[in-house]
Amino acid sequence: MIVGIDSSLTAFGLCAIPAAFSVHDWNRLKMRTVVTKPGSCDADRFAHIARCAVSFCAAMNADAVFIEDVPSLLRSKSTKRLTKLSGVVEHELRKNLGLEPTLVNISSARKLLLGSVPRGELAKVVVFESCRSFSPLFEDDAQADAFAVANYGRSEMGLWAVSAA
Repeated sequence: MIVGIDSSLTAFGLCAIPAAFSVHDWNRLKMRTVVTKPGSCDADRFAHIARCAVSFCAAMNADAVFIEDVPSLLRSKSTKRLTKLSGVVEHELRKNLGLEPTLVNISSARKLLLGSVPRGELAKVVVFESCRSFSPLFEDDAQADAFAVANYGRSEMGLWAVSAA
């Protein structure tokens, strides 16, 4: 299984795609969204999300993990927190499962999936609506972005990937 991760403190998306996947296999996708509430200690939120990611990857018997990279151009408190979260998740995956996650630029993942993508928050909506047109299994935009990341990872591994391009 190839796992994609949409890194977020409020809705952390996970999607596992079988290595042998085709356009007729949407029901074989496995997805989860980890929701945490603002206000709790960041370290506790990071640890909870990382435990959920490790548990999901272990249950899916993940062969490879791809995680959304934090945009380097953004300079904000939330960007710093996302960078820390990604580091904790990467560390726990390596420590517990021996998996070395690969960073994926979310814009590149979305572009592969859709051909072109609008900028800003509208991009998440477009990806979600497109994924919902593929399968009703997608519950939210976090799962849709996690699929886009895993799909991009598949293309990097030389496997078939969904692409409008």
